[in-house]
Amino acid sequence: MKSNHPPYGKDFLGHVATGRFSDGKIISDFAASILGIKDTVPRFLDPKLSDEDIRTGTIPSGDRSIVVAGLPPIGCLPLQITVKLHLLRTCVDQQNSDAKSYNQKLASQIPRLESSLPESKIIYADIYTPLSDMDNPHKYGLMETRRGCCGTGLLEAGPLCSALSPVCPTSSTFLFWDGIHPTESAYRYLSEALEQQIGSQLLQKVSNH
Repeated sequence: MKSNHPPYGKDFLGHVATGRFSDGKIISDFAASILGIKDTVPRFLDPKLSDEDIRTGTIPSGDRSIVVAGLPPIGCLPLQITVKLHLLRTCVDQQNSDAKSYNQKLASQIPRLESSLPESKIIYADIYTPLSDMDNPHKYGLMETRRGCCGTGLLEAGPLCSALSPVCPTSSTFLFWDGIHPTESAYRYLSEALEQQIGSQLLQKVSNH
C-alpha cells in the first residue's frame, strides 16, 4: 500500500505527497523537530538525497537509543469499525482489549531486551493512552473521531484514497486522515504527549553526544 499520490500530503510543505500516510507531517517529523534535528525527516527513497540527509538523526557514538511503540486503540480505527459493522460507529472493544494486552506484554519485555543489547537504551512509548484520550474530541479541537477525512471516511486508505476522492474541508478537525492513519493535527497532539512521556530520556541522550 502506497501513499505517494494526492490527496496525501495536501497539508505538507508544498502540498506534496511524500509517501507519508497523512495529510501532512507525521510523528517522525515532529520528533525530529523536538530533538532539534530537522523540521521534517527526508524521504529515504528520494534519489536526490545526499549522504548528509541519510545521516540525519544519527547519534555519533556506539550508544543507541531505540524507541519501541506499542499498538494504538485498533478497535477505534474507522476501517475496523466499518469491517465489524458497528452501525453506531462505536469502537470495537475486543480489539482494543487485545491491543492493551499486547502493549502490557511488550512493555514487560523491554528490560530483558535492553539487557541483551549492550550500550543500548530501549524506551517504551505508550501511544494507546494519548490516542484514546483524543476520543474526547472537543478537548483537542476535533470534531470527528470515527471517520477519516478522505472519501467516505469509512474505509479508504492507500489506493482507495486517491486524487478522485473528495476530502473534508478542514482536516485539522479530524482525528483520522484516511480509514487507518491519523491527521497531522492528531500526530502533533500525539507527539506532544510523547514528549512529556519520554522526551527527557531522548533529549538526555542527544545532549550527551
